[in-house]
Amino acid sequence: MGNDIMVRETGPSATASRRTVLKILGAAAATTGGVGTAVARDRQASASLEKLGHSLLSNVEGGYTEAAIRDDGRYGLTGSFLGTGGSYLVDLEDPSNPTEVHRLPSSPLVRNADVKFDSRDGLYYRSQEPNRGDVSVEGAAVIDYGFSEGSPENPVFLSHLNSGPTHNLFPHPNASVVYTVNAHEGEFGLDVFDVSDPANPSKERVAGPPGALHDIVIDPNSEHMHAAYIDGETRGYVILDVSDPLSPSEVGRFSYVDRPTYSDAGIVGFENAHYADYDPRGLGIVGDEMAYGIPGGKHFFDIGWEEGSPSNPIHVGFTRSPNAEMMDPDPDKDGEVEGWEAFDWTTHNHDVVPMGDQSLLVSGDYLEGVVLYDMTDPTNPTPIDRYPTKDRANEVEGPIFDVGHPPFCWGANYNEATGIVFVTDLITGVYTFQVNA
Repeated sequence: MGNDIMVRETGPSATASRRTVLKILGAAAATTGGVGTAVARDRQASASLEKLGHSLLSNVEGGYTEAAIRDDGRYGLTGSFLGTGGSYLVDLEDPSNPTEVHRLPSSPLVRNADVKFDSRDGLYYRSQEPNRGDVSVEGAAVIDYGFSEGSPENPVFLSHLNSGPTHNLFPHPNASVVYTVNAHEGEFGLDVFDVSDPANPSKERVAGPPGALHDIVIDPNSEHMHAAYIDGETRGYVILDVSDPLSPSEVGRFSYVDRPTYSDAGIVGFENAHYADYDPRGLGIVGDEMAYGIPGGKHFFDIGWEEGSPSNPIHVGFTRSPNAEMMDPDPDKDGEVEGWEAFDWTTHNHDVVPMGDQSLLVSGDYLEGVVLYDMTDPTNPTPIDRYPTKDRANEVEGPIFDVGHPPFCWGANYNEATGIVFVTDLITGVYTFQVNA
């Protein structure tokens, strides 16, 4: 791949050239697990996104992270990456006017990349991770916003999980158990905490296969954990049984080891498994996050849809964000690695939107904004709509690091009770959408 491909030029000819390269690579990609091309096919839009509301929240210097929405749809949560943002509770009773209820600030030396609601009202968790090597943290924080001592307007720190630096976490939907992960720390996949007394949580064990586990999602019906191992000997997609919440056990996996990377395969690669989720129809969806070069996309696995199963995931489909381009680590060709294009066109965190006979996916895809995919046929997943999350971009105070420009959409979370999609943009705050089929 020549350097001329990697230069960020201005003007329509440069953009067309970069996209043409991706299309050529896609058309030439060898079939891998039933997938031949990643180029989005033309398809009449079967659904669309409708923006309902937006807020910059406190608009403090830093950046917004994970999107979480409570099961009843009343509240949303987001965290912060740098600066002192901390965690934010957002009132979604009127989706057209998402309103900050509280901001619980953080140290400028600590990031809070992940936030999750507990199944019990009045509790949420936020991850804590140092921004510098000489900073230590106690672990993920347990926040009381109405469980015992706190309230939505006046939250209190109730306790900490003794997890050390924590990048992501997920509470068990049917038990008072929380799982924490950090892809950069330790030998095992996840730590298991009993939080039946949230003021005095206890670490029960480490679990899961060894390796750098990046993120997890649990299906409350099957009680299967969908795990994305970003690196190490277990890298790839792993499914664990958490029906015994304190003792997760592996059910099956699709290993990325010895499979083509993005540079090897052109466009359909297996590298940097970043986020795994599920479709109740019997599908697993894994997003790969690539910082530079060919952007990562989304892999679709049959885990019960047809011939596959949780013990034998079968790769059936792949797609990428609709306007994906090459990402150059040295955009100005001065010999130094800069972050101007880092992560621009890779996909990020997503959630499934079941719509009758249709199955859709909403995703925060960084520079694309929020993207809606039709995955009704998982062998032919296709982006069908997008909204560039750059509202009021001229008013933002952050971020305080170089990630390009808005939109820079982090994630999307669908709420079945209200039909609302809660979306976070790293730079421009929170959004609410509905999906019109």
